[in-house]
Amino acid sequence: MIITLNITKDILNINYNKTNETNYYDSIIERIEDYFTSENFDTSQLDSGKDEQIITEKMLITLTTTENQNNNENVNLTKIVLGDCEMNLKRFYNLSKNETIYMKKMDIKQEGMKIPKIEYDVYCKLSGSKLVKLNLSVCENDKISLTIPVPLSENIDLLNSSSSYYNDMCYKATSESGTDIPLKDRKNEFVNNNKTVCQEDCDFVDYNYTTKKAICSCQVKESSSTFVDMNINKTKLLENIKDIKSFLNFNLLLCYENLFKTMSIVYNIGFYIITFITIFHIINAIILF
Repeated sequence: MIITLNITKDILNINYNKTNETNYYDSIIERIEDYFTSENFDTSQLDSGKDEQIITEKMLITLTTTENQNNNENVNLTKIVLGDCEMNLKRFYNLSKNETIYMKKMDIKQEGMKIPKIEYDVYCKLSGSKLVKLNLSVCENDKISLTIPVPLSENIDLLNSSSSYYNDMCYKATSESGTDIPLKDRKNEFVNNNKTVCQEDCDFVDYNYTTKKAICSCQVKESSSTFVDMNINKTKLLENIKDIKSFLNFNLLLCYENLFKTMSIVYNIGFYIITFITIFHIINAIILF
């Protein structure tokens, strides 16, 4: 269950200014942080499985727990599963297995993108009733799971930066004009046309066609310090795609197996030309002999 708190500029006492949007959202994040970690914040709603949502123009902030996220089956909401990171945090901070880990999850709308940017911080009651932010560097070697609602109609290979389409030079891809699309052009198209279903530092794992959600495996990272940095980094997206050396055409020899596939032979005009020339030479050799 979710309790939605429509925090408006009047409640927060912040005037929205489009020309100074960063300061506006930074102020909201700061106010929510103070609200979440204050002595007066009552966690009983979250403990009972009821998340709190704060809705703003470009950001959805969810106050939740790791248990609530693990049990979240709402098809319209993103989901974070900390996995091994949660156990490592409890071990580092000497917390019991039953200790509740709280979370502030921020979904930031990205113009022109299929998905939001997801930022998060985790907290616990280390002493008393006040929530204290935990250091996520403890989980630097762990991976978390992000589940993101995104309806897809395209071929999954075109939306997955780890697929053979973007990393295998032997994977055939044809443009509208009938020419082959080089790997470099495919990678640039992936970033420039906003095809990603996972944010940077994440790998696409699977897509659930029933719930229409993409599942991504991501590196654990601290949330950004300011709203201006809460965006999907296209440069990093491009860097995430495996770098396959493209010097010389010698690498194309790795695709020799494609030459012997039936469909490659049937529709290869060059095959018929070379066959004709070969037969012609054989006939000439016989006549000469």
